[in-house]
Amino acid sequence: AQAQVDRDAALATIERAKQSIAAGDLKAAREPLETLLSSAGLDSLSPSLRAMIHVRLATVAFLERKNDELRKHAELALQLSEREPAALAVRADSLRAMALYLGETGATEQYLETSQQEVEIRRQLPPGEARLWEAAINVGIAKAELGRYREAEQDLLEALAAAEKNAADPNVVTQIHTNLGFVYGLRKEHRAALAMFDRAVAAGRERQPRTIKLANRFGTGKTDEGW
Repeated sequence: AQAQVDRDAALATIERAKQSIAAGDLKAAREPLETLLSSAGLDSLSPSLRAMIHVRLATVAFLERKNDELRKHAELALQLSEREPAALAVRADSLRAMALYLGETGATEQYLETSQQEVEIRRQLPPGEARLWEAAINVGIAKAELGRYREAEQDLLEALAAAEKNAADPNVVTQIHTNLGFVYGLRKEHRAALAMFDRAVAAGRERQPRTIKLANRFGTGKTDEGW
């Protein structure tokens, strides 16, 4: 008989990887996923489930700053998600994985386009599943990098409102505040930027090196110890 991979076991591995990523234990996330990918009978899993394995590995690669790995897993996730069009949430997550790669490699126009595609797909999901703010953050960042500061501010404010309404992870709220501070800093509105950086640190559960770095970049005088 042809080998098969147990679907429930695969789902559990994918979920544990998500938890390990959130805890910062990238090795604990990566190794079981790589073992799962090498399993005999992997093709017995649905395309969307296999896509989610690659989405998780793409996230690990992004955090490990391994852009070649990030691109590989993002491309595979997208290819697999196309084979199961009804799995909209998986398609959205696969697009976000590719957006991470495009953002990391400076392909800003493509980064924006891919993030906007993710937004449109998330709009089709039930409100409790959409997590629209996650895609809107990337849209705002891309627009800021393209000099479209007013639009970036609006996208990020909408993302913030949605994240707070849905009790999103505090570190996601921190990320939005930080990027709003980035936008205001680029517009030389340093007082508004500092207010956002202060809110970012207050919202997060952990110290935020990027927030501190940007605060210093825009001349606010904050240091690591100052927070």
